[in-house]
Amino acid sequence: MQDYALRALAQRVHSTEELRRKLRRRALNSTAVEPLLERLAERGWLDNSHYALTFARHRAEHRRFGRYRIARELRRRGLAEELIEQALQEVLPAEEDERALIGRRLERRLRNQKPPYSDKLLRSLYASLLRAGFSSAIIRDELFCRTKQTPPEDVAVAEDEAP
Repeated sequence: MQDYALRALAQRVHSTEELRRKLRRRALNSTAVEPLLERLAERGWLDNSHYALTFARHRAEHRRFGRYRIARELRRRGLAEELIEQALQEVLPAEEDERALIGRRLERRLRNQKPPYSDKLLRSLYASLLRAGFSSAIIRDELFCRTKQTPPEDVAVAEDEAP
C-alpha cells in the first residue's frame, strides 16, 4: 500500500483526503491507512497547505477561475477552510486580480464580435463567468465597462453568493 501511495504522489500532488480515499479503496486493512498518511505527512510528502496553494495558483493563472470556484473545488478535495482562505489570499489577494481575470476572459470571447453585442451573447458571457467562480457584481461591472452596454435585466446580481 505504501508503494501505491508513493506512486500516486509521484504522479501529482494530492490532498490528505484525496489520498485517504484512494488508499481506502485499495486497502485490504483500512486501519493501516491513517498511520501511513501520518508517516507521509511527517516526511513532508503530504502537505495540505502546499497542495492548496499550488492548486489555487494553477486554477487562477492557467484556468482563470475565480475565488468561488477555486474555493468550492478545494472544499470538495477535503481541505480546511483556513487553508483555502490562506491560499486564496496569496493567489488572488484583491478584487483587482479578479477584475483582471474577468477582463482577460472577456477580451478573448469578444475578440471576434462586433458591437453592439446581443443580449444572448451577454447572457452567455455572464453565465460562463459565474460558472468560473466570479462574483456576480464584479461580472456585471466588468461587462458594462468592456462592452459599454448594460447587461440584460434578467442577469441579476445574486444576493446569496456562496464563497
